[in-house]
Amino acid sequence: MDVSIITFSAKALGVVVGYLAWNFPLLNFGYKLGPSLAAGCSAIIKPSQVTPLATLKCAELAAQVGFPAGVINVITSNNYDITNPLLTSNITSLFTMIGSTNAGVKAMQMACTSVKHFSVELGGNAPVIVYDDAELEKAVNNIVDLKFGNSGQVCVSPNRCFVHESVYPKFIELAKARAESLTLTAGDGEGRLMGPVINKREQDRILGVINDAIASGAKLVTGGKVPADKPVGYYIEPTILADANLAMTATSCEIFGPVLPVISFSDADDVIALANDCEFGLSAYVFTTNLKRAMQAAEQLEAGSVCINEAHYSVQLPHGGLKQSGVGKDCSKYSLEEYLSNKRVSILVND
Repeated sequence: MDVSIITFSAKALGVVVGYLAWNFPLLNFGYKLGPSLAAGCSAIIKPSQVTPLATLKCAELAAQVGFPAGVINVITSNNYDITNPLLTSNITSLFTMIGSTNAGVKAMQMACTSVKHFSVELGGNAPVIVYDDAELEKAVNNIVDLKFGNSGQVCVSPNRCFVHESVYPKFIELAKARAESLTLTAGDGEGRLMGPVINKREQDRILGVINDAIASGAKLVTGGKVPADKPVGYYIEPTILADANLAMTATSCEIFGPVLPVISFSDADDVIALANDCEFGLSAYVFTTNLKRAMQAAEQLEAGSVCINEAHYSVQLPHGGLKQSGVGKDCSKYSLEEYLSNKRVSILVND
């Protein structure tokens, strides 16, 4: 009797081209290089022109410890005549990226000169839902600390904070106190620290977002300006905006800065629909002590990661977005799937 044996094998895709964001230079490099090497691919990495040195140092160390030439490659140019061939080349098998949705779409369009794989983590506009039964002080501490960590320059940073009307005044009070307890410093300091934003252009843009929100009816609770006693670095005071609405730039676009807009909702509102009313779907946060409500929110929220009563991220957990926040995953075993192709093999064996 003839027997057919079916097996599967995974094969490295080949050459990987990766573009990195500037906000976490070493972490972002690891996100792309780790699975590339584990899968057996060679990588060409282009770090942000704003923060290239950490990536270049890693490439230097890789050469020193004996990585074969051509396995890890770093290109720092932002000259399109140099970088576009990385995207259009038929040799490139996978294009992967961390960056804005606009930049990601343009890069993928450029790369579609041949069939390629894509794994891109793009823009975010994370909603937070604080229900009336939340452990309020814990929720405030989690939200404020995540919002102002790295000066808000985090893709999963809370961007639209929906708070039930019954706890709204207390939430604003606690959030104001928590934000104002931050120490603004780029170096050593005491207590909870917040550094500057990346450059003057971003500082001006974020201040414009704040001013636009105030002009559109938001109430400035705290912050909102450049601190007078921090001449070195592009600082913005940790800012909280009450009475925000979804028509403001602060809530409709990714802020990527130390600004927390807060929106009140009532039982008459479909807060899940409000949270989902956005083109992005990277991360979302829910605070409630009602497990059924928490699980329903987790199921209905359109985001690649939903954190309930905490902000929990780790390299063993998959990270990636839905909708216009990208395709594919970083971190965890699932990221390897982006860098491999599966091959089915059937063998007819004569008995």
